[in-house]
Amino acid sequence: MLKHLVIAASAALFAAPAFAQAPDVELEGVVTTWTNATRTLEVMGMQVYVPDTATVHSPAATRAETGLAPNQWFRGAAMPGRTQAGFMGGTAIVIGTWDAAAGRVVADDVTIEPGENVSLGVITSSLCTTRNCDGPGDYLRGNSKVGGLPGPAMVPIRDVRMPASPVGDEGGFPLNLAGANLNGLGYAAEGYYGNAAVSVGSSTGTVSERAFHYFLFNLLAPAPQLLLNKGDREVVISRAQCRVAKDFEVRGNVHTRINPTSPTGARADTIAPNSGVVQVQYTLNGVLNRANSAVAITDAANPAIGGYRVRFNVPGACPENILVRWLPAANSANTLAYASSDSFAVDIRLD
Repeated sequence: MLKHLVIAASAALFAAPAFAQAPDVELEGVVTTWTNATRTLEVMGMQVYVPDTATVHSPAATRAETGLAPNQWFRGAAMPGRTQAGFMGGTAIVIGTWDAAAGRVVADDVTIEPGENVSLGVITSSLCTTRNCDGPGDYLRGNSKVGGLPGPAMVPIRDVRMPASPVGDEGGFPLNLAGANLNGLGYAAEGYYGNAAVSVGSSTGTVSERAFHYFLFNLLAPAPQLLLNKGDREVVISRAQCRVAKDFEVRGNVHTRINPTSPTGARADTIAPNSGVVQVQYTLNGVLNRANSAVAITDAANPAIGGYRVRFNVPGACPENILVRWLPAANSANTLAYASSDSFAVDIRLD
């Protein structure tokens, strides 16, 4: 996960005979202590000063948006399934500069988490009574334990410092897992494996054991049979990147109406995923822009779902937010849209 190019650039900067700015520093390693009085984070035995101006975040939340004080964030209550306070014993990535006068690293950005654990595989046991499979006694288990039983339970993190997002799939649409048999489906999860036993569900009832605590859990393939809004057409954005005065790319998916009783999520609609066009729209300087349109490409394995990619050039500034509309034609009124997305934040780049 180390950003080797940044490190190489930093090394070159240190090697220069003179420089006009503080040398860049990047660290990635274990967190051992946080001293609140001096705002010092210890990473791999090195002191890091974390000023109030530094951006501090986990993969799922920023300290600023949680409203937590630094000590509550770094050394607050133990996170689920852990015995250490806060993020102690976890992993931090620090991007900052070297302060020669003070003899310490000063952080500009601190990414921190209890552990950089990733689990990919197959769901081997599951029980879901709620749409997000997080009700009392619900469980998702992946791969297998030593001895062959279904693997550790995977449970969503309920902590504002790194909260779990809803279970998703490759399509990006809201899912409803209640009553679904998920065994055999591929998944990818990110989070940490706890060092303390927690109460989790199993095929024999509630048990106490160590679990995989996730902030992200996604099925590896589109799952139209699990969609929450089967009776509606939907369009979602998965990526929106704009390079100032250069180009704009937007990607995402659409789905048609789906047969609610089909085990495979068969299409039940006169409109196909490749019907009409998907159009990017945004307001810039008070003017509504209708950008280029593209036709979605139907997923051969899941004919109710289609993926789109819209690319166009921008002469100047990029908008902060966009939405996309699935329209019968590029000049159709917005009121005729098959579906419209929620507002989506644009990744604006200067390169």
